[in-house]
Amino acid sequence: MPQQPQINFVVLNDILQAPIEKACGQRATAIAKEKFERVKEDFLEAFILHPVSQEIAAGEDLPTSDIVGSGNLFGFIGFEEGSHPIEDLYAYLKDNIEMADIGTYDRTSKIYNFYVQIPSKEDIKTQTPMPWGTARSWAFAIESGISGLNQYLFRQGYGRSGGGFEAKVQVRTATYQPQKYMSDLLNFLEKSLS
Repeated sequence: MPQQPQINFVVLNDILQAPIEKACGQRATAIAKEKFERVKEDFLEAFILHPVSQEIAAGEDLPTSDIVGSGNLFGFIGFEEGSHPIEDLYAYLKDNIEMADIGTYDRTSKIYNFYVQIPSKEDIKTQTPMPWGTARSWAFAIESGISGLNQYLFRQGYGRSGGGFEAKVQVRTATYQPQKYMSDLLNFLEKSLS
């Protein structure tokens, strides 16, 4: 009687495992990359459309503000006339939010993990110093408060920003109200990527 062929399933599994894992890895990478790019695009759009970003991007010519009243956030913070702090921060964020091209596969849990790099708060603080020379970051000072609003006098074409200057005396009773900004945006990004 002819002998029945025997299949060594351990060897067969080893032979099939590598091409299956490779194909699954390629598909998982494509899916992860697509999701990552969508989340990154949503984050950058949320950053650009945020009221704080919109107001600073409008520059020194904006005559009234939802945030500081008479004048604008660009002039109140004291950015250099003609500078583009929002464009600069946008470019930094766009260049520094990245996903590794290859994931790691956990055979036990059958999960692919992908490493994503996003700027930390400290990284962003380094990129966004107050324009008049303190160690504070304007991107985060917006959230905690900026003193001197009661001395901010809006005058187009005046001051470092071309959008007003700080008077030596109080010229109005307004006080700055902190705004949710970069911390909320980073939390949104982290939750969307997890």
